Amino acid sequence: MMTGSTNFSVTGLYVNSNHILIFNDPKVAAKYADLFETVWTGDVKLKAYLASPLSSETFSVSTPKAEITFAPHDETFAGQVLGAVVDRIKEEGKKPGRTAAFYSRSWPSIKA
Repeated sequence: MMTGSTNFSVTGLYVNSNHILIFNDPKVAAKYADLFETVWTGDVKLKAYLASPLSSETFSVSTPKAEITFAPHDETFAGQVLGAVVDRIKEEGKKPGRTAAFYSRSWPSIKA
């Protein structure tokens, strides 16, 4: 399963500062398949997507340890997600040595 902001275009692969994550995990692939099916059956409309549980859930994976959310979110959940990112960055800044927090925003194009 590949995810991230990289796409298969010249700018997506070579020009922009994009990223790609590859998960070799059937559970991750299944969750992304659920996302695709939800968006597709909702006629790629924002209202239908926001009504689905996928717009407001956190999906955790263990290898590598990561939490995945699928945007866009409603305003409340977006605030929770971004607040957690800010809190994590603050905590990482208190640790000695090299630490990191990685935040990625990539989502399917959903029409309003």
